[in-house]
Amino acid sequence: MKAILEFDLNDPDEAAAHKRAVLALDMMLCLHDVKEQFRNKIKYDDKLTEDELKGWEDAREMFIGTLTEYNIDLNRL
Repeated sequence: MKAILEFDLNDPDEAAAHKRAVLALDMMLCLHDVKEQFRNKIKYDDKLTEDELKGWEDAREMFIGTLTEYNIDLNRL
């Protein structure tokens, strides 16, 4: 089975879609890295106050919630 994406790079909208397709792997890796940075901050930064920890946990949950809203499962990519 093959899939071929074709873009008319003279059309600005299609050129933008092409750019998004080409950068999709980089975007996924970036999102995965941000998710891991949240995890590491929460799990390993023993200098956080309780309020700071709560803030990081809330931010992480918001990030994961946004991924979920867009049906992005980083483990599937």
